Amino acid sequence: MSTPTVSVITPTYNSLELLQECLASVFNQTLPQSEIEIIVIDDGSSDGTWDFLQSLRPEHPNLVAIRQENSGRPSVGRNRGLAAATGEFIFFLDADDWFSPESLERLVSAARIHGSDVVVGLAVGENRLVRQSNYLSTVYDADILDDGAWRTLSPWKLFRTSLLRRLDLRFPEDMVQGEDQIFVSQCYFAAGKVSILADYDYYHVRGREDGGNVSKQPQSLQNKLLTVTRMAEIITSNTRPGPRRRRHFQRVIFRTLAPGLGRPFMAAPAEEQEEFLRRIQEEVLPHMDAKDLAAAADRPRLRLAVSRKGTGAQLAELNRRLADGPVFSVRRGQPHLDLGPELNTLVPAGLRRVQDVWNLQHQFDSLTSTGGGLSAMYRLDLGQFDHRILHRMPPKLELTVRGASPVTVRVPGRQLGGDRWQFVWGADLLSYAPEASTIWDARLVLADESCQLASGRATYRGPGVPAEARAVVLPGPEDGAPVWLEAYTTIGGSLSVRQGPQPKATAAKVVSYRDGQLEIQLPKDGGAVNGVAVRSADGRTPLKYALRPNGRLAVLLPAAVLSASAGSNGGGATPLVLEIDCEHAGCQLPLSFADDALVPARWPAGAGKRPNTSKLTLAPLPSEARVPARTRVGLDSLLRGIGRLRRHARP
Repeated sequence: MSTPTVSVITPTYNSLELLQECLASVFNQTLPQSEIEIIVIDDGSSDGTWDFLQSLRPEHPNLVAIRQENSGRPSVGRNRGLAAATGEFIFFLDADDWFSPESLERLVSAARIHGSDVVVGLAVGENRLVRQSNYLSTVYDADILDDGAWRTLSPWKLFRTSLLRRLDLRFPEDMVQGEDQIFVSQCYFAAGKVSILADYDYYHVRGREDGGNVSKQPQSLQNKLLTVTRMAEIITSNTRPGPRRRRHFQRVIFRTLAPGLGRPFMAAPAEEQEEFLRRIQEEVLPHMDAKDLAAAADRPRLRLAVSRKGTGAQLAELNRRLADGPVFSVRRGQPHLDLGPELNTLVPAGLRRVQDVWNLQHQFDSLTSTGGGLSAMYRLDLGQFDHRILHRMPPKLELTVRGASPVTVRVPGRQLGGDRWQFVWGADLLSYAPEASTIWDARLVLADESCQLASGRATYRGPGVPAEARAVVLPGPEDGAPVWLEAYTTIGGSLSVRQGPQPKATAAKVVSYRDGQLEIQLPKDGGAVNGVAVRSADGRTPLKYALRPNGRLAVLLPAAVLSASAGSNGGGATPLVLEIDCEHAGCQLPLSFADDALVPARWPAGAGKRPNTSKLTLAPLPSEARVPARTRVGLDSLLRGIGRLRRHARP
């Protein structure tokens, strides 16, 4: 075989199925196989990988298979492949991942045409978040800072072999993670030219379902120390003091170092913690820019602020406070974190001002339907919030329409005693949806018009608990046609509300009606029937019912109930609402009768319409479930609401 154009180096360990897909993508390249050298290093696999590689050799003479005892480190296999490579260029391909068909041909062509020593091809993710498309664009002579190359220090790139030989470069074998940053950063600084290609999906990064990606494994504090101190040495050796050096350090400090100050730090012995802090205080943190620190997210900002001058014990205390739930207080009208006297002295007040949205801890209590809406009860853990915070930002249930044009409505809560809070919403929500059929997702928030302090996806039963749904039927805001608000449990155990002309999880159907007796098909998976009642203008009346052998529900409607629906309004009877309480579903059916016959249910036109007003306040529910006015969020929502009011106004 003549000298290959590119050597593809792939270390692998017990990834046979994924390796088959990976190698297939190399065999299917548009670059001729005669120009590709494939080097696979089997790191002591026990899943048949070696036998599979041997079976490929007769058909693929360009495949070089190397077997070694298990090292547990990709760097060892990459170095074995690097030593054996004979190609003009080298590409490091992980066994989890794969190429698009034209990848190597395009990368090699760009390197030859533009004389590039490193070519960065756009990577995309499968079951793994890869954001390169957000910040990379095609640049043939790239500035590694300004054009985004410094943000990607993974080894999935094309390297000119002569560059690697000149640098005598190898991956550090004493590191389990971060070794690729050390390798790639040195290549960037030494390269005569770095090119970026973002015109094609060159590399596909797979997130393994078993979580087996090495980069996703927990990292030791010692490994973090090796990564950040070695990166600091590389940066200071290749840059001058000034803004560009600080920008290089920004990635190292905020993306690599900061995550190590949490769990990895807490898992290390005390003496290792102190040594770690001493080294980063001397070698890394002096290069941290004050503006970058002030702009960082709350947790990393606090940890880095303590790490600048603090001790291991102080950083450990901060981590414990963050884990237990920090105390929020008000300073000069703004939410701040109260870390206790010692840490408050160490961390200036400006760095303790809250900038993130924190998790609002809560437990689901109950959800019921009322005469005019849905009522959710939650137990909120608010002990960490100063009373001034709660006065300014009382708890609200935030309902947001799912889709491209979100509308958000905030439902204020009512404290029932202790940690129990009630949130009720109903007919006044209907006209805020952009479409007749929509889904609202629910969150519990502490927020005002200027900021959101805490938030949490509202739970409904929770994961691992049988799903539940409760519905209320209401008159539509325009024509009085029935509209259902159906609260249901999502797959993740959270609360969402389906709004539409028909229910889904709580759908009950009248099969027959004769002599005041209804026969009803119950919703699937609704469970046992706990009770049946009818709601009319005169109130709520419990009804007798029986479950037939065919699974249908028989309900007897007394004459007094039927008379409550008698009379016409615009040609139709005023509906009654039949309520069926099942174990896992709360159903509501609108029923209208005329001349002792069941007729289509419809309220009088405009029965559910909000009052015409120039203010964005919502019509209150009936007195038994009265809800304070809600707050619409966002300028777009405000404009849409005003538009609706104008359309609904009478001439």
